[in-house]
Amino acid sequence: IIIDESDDSLDSFKRAVALGYSGTSHKNCKGIFKSLHNRRIVCELNREAGEERYFQSAEDLANLPIIPLQQDLATVAALGIPHVERNGHHYFRGLDHLPPAEAAAVLKAHPDLYQPFANSARLLIRNGSLNVASLQGEGFGYACELSLEERLPLEDWSCSM
Repeated sequence: IIIDESDDSLDSFKRAVALGYSGTSHKNCKGIFKSLHNRRIVCELNREAGEERYFQSAEDLANLPIIPLQQDLATVAALGIPHVERNGHHYFRGLDHLPPAEAAAVLKAHPDLYQPFANSARLLIRNGSLNVASLQGEGFGYACELSLEERLPLEDWSCSM
C-alpha cells in the first residue's frame, strides 16, 4: 500500500510506515524536495530492513509537454524510479499546443523523447518506454528557448464548449 494524496507533510510517509504502508508516490506537484526527502527515507528503511521492502512509485497523469513533463521525467530519473504511471499523452495531441518554431526546437533538442507527427511532434514511446537521455543536462530537463511572443495572449483565451 502506498501513501499518496494524504502525503501532505515531511513526516507523513514515516507515519504511514508505522501504520503498515510500504510505499510513497512521487509527483512534482507535491514538491521535488519532498520526493528527495521521501527517497532518503525509503533508502534508510530498506537498509534497516536488510531488503527492498519499501519503495517509491511515480505518477503524473496529465503533465503536458514540455517543461512540466520534462522536469517530471528528469526528477523521476534522478530518483531512480524505473516506471511512471503516465497517460496524459493520450488526452493531449503531442506538442500541438506549442508555436511551430518551439515544437521544432524541442524536436531538435530532444530527438530521443519526441518524434515528428503531422505538423508537430509527440512523445516517442518504444515498447512502453521513454528515452530521457537528452534531459540529463543544464536546464532541468529543458534545453530550448520559450517562444512566449508567439503564444496566444491570455485575453484571447476562450473556454467555450
